[in-house]
Amino acid sequence: MRQYLFLSSRFFLITAFCFSLLAFFFQIFLYIAFVLYLFFFLLSNPGKNFLFEKFDYLMVGLIVSVAVGTAMAFDKTNAMQGLLAISIYFLMFLFFKNLSMDKRFLRKIILGISFSLLTVCSFALFHYYIYKENILIGSFRIERTNPSLSDHPLISILQHPALGANLIAVLLLFVLCYWFFYAGKIKIWEKCFYSFSLLASVFTIFASHNRGSILFLSAAFISIIIISRKWKALIIVGIVLGVFFCFPSEKVKATIMTPLKSPNIQGRLLQYQAGIEIFSKSNRAFGLGFLNFRIPFEENYKNNPSFEKVPYIHNTYLSILVETGIIGFLLFFPFIFILAFRSIKEYLLLNRFQYLLGFSAVFGFLANSLFDSTLYSIPIGIPLWIAFGLSQNKILRDSAEQ
Repeated sequence: MRQYLFLSSRFFLITAFCFSLLAFFFQIFLYIAFVLYLFFFLLSNPGKNFLFEKFDYLMVGLIVSVAVGTAMAFDKTNAMQGLLAISIYFLMFLFFKNLSMDKRFLRKIILGISFSLLTVCSFALFHYYIYKENILIGSFRIERTNPSLSDHPLISILQHPALGANLIAVLLLFVLCYWFFYAGKIKIWEKCFYSFSLLASVFTIFASHNRGSILFLSAAFISIIIISRKWKALIIVGIVLGVFFCFPSEKVKATIMTPLKSPNIQGRLLQYQAGIEIFSKSNRAFGLGFLNFRIPFEENYKNNPSFEKVPYIHNTYLSILVETGIIGFLLFFPFIFILAFRSIKEYLLLNRFQYLLGFSAVFGFLANSLFDSTLYSIPIGIPLWIAFGLSQNKILRDSAEQ
């Protein structure tokens, strides 16, 4: 029975990563794998095998604090959705922190992610550049782009340009770290496979015209180069960014040439101003509650010329402060910084793939958080917290020593 649960969990987990760019299927298979592994774990002396460290209590405290804030929120339904998202992230973190795995299983996960990146991004690029027509499958409509947006970003099967591009960036980081760390040990066919998935992913991100995903990926990759001290890889970053800046979209071009006049900037500056003002007048200890910023923002700032209707502040630091209060802020970010510190410390001591992934994921997240808040998007948040969990997986670490 235990062996059946274990193997079934692995099967659904690999299947989930093969669908990692299709959020609905990814989450369904991932949750099935989680439930199966939970039953296996409960039958395997869980008290002895479960790893829960002192710094993990910061997240427990955050969940409790957010629950208190939810009880006092204007819109309790939305606040509960935010509480559910944070709880899911922490469960995925603990799941992958305690998941029994070795290098062979890790390789299967990376191959699954690469398969998803290559197939979905290739389809999206074909749809955007070659087919150029909307696709109707039964009652399901796949839009090539949004004609109401001036720069016509790629949408296609990704459904939303920003969400799709950020999800690609997070998933691509798994492949980049694996390829970067195991470069001399990867078979030729695998290198080709990873190369094609990387190219398809990068071109899809560029076609989406999304600045946040480029910032995330650039910051994460630069952090990989810095801690691994493989400075020659900066040439790759330079070439990719060079190509991108030579053929920028109007949105990115405006951001480079006239940043204060570029799309969304004035609206986001208003969000930041409003966030500070609303925080000063609200419950500073527990905040407004997740996804409740939009209520006072719409009530008090809708007549401002720069107003844009948004569900949250596009800055994770300010968003966490406003919606979870000082308590939530002082629980969440120390947890993130401890993750980064532990990852870089262990990488320098033990030289393991998982610590390279953990530090670069945190670094990319912190950079992206200056101008966005991917924490509010479960499809992006789950793979990010999976990366955090893998970085603390001691079973994977010990298997690499053998």
